[in-house]
Amino acid sequence: GTSNMPVREALRRLAAENALEISQNGSACVPVVTRARLDDLCRARLAVEGLAAELGAPRLTAAEIASLQRVTDDQQAIGRDGSIYELIAKNQQFHFTIYRASGSDVLFQLIETLWLRFGP
Repeated sequence: GTSNMPVREALRRLAAENALEISQNGSACVPVVTRARLDDLCRARLAVEGLAAELGAPRLTAAEIASLQRVTDDQQAIGRDGSIYELIAKNQQFHFTIYRASGSDVLFQLIETLWLRFGP
């Protein structure tokens, strides 16, 4: 099994990113998503991810473009009958390839945090 330390540290990180709330008794739960919070997260994602895509797309290498094509092919192969979790993972792989190509560590870290708080 996994020792308590890595789990505790992972919970602390998620709480620091506002992806989890830790109660006074130490239990963890996912924050309630209100309409206002959802709208706020969507606006932030649109702004930050749009900028990262704008910066990253022109910088994609031939290898990265080939990787994006393979991911797209994989998504089509998974199709409607495949695992939603596989599709979500492929969606993240596709987008994060473009975001990494932006060359901006700051934008990439913001996007990771927003995905933790919101999901794909």
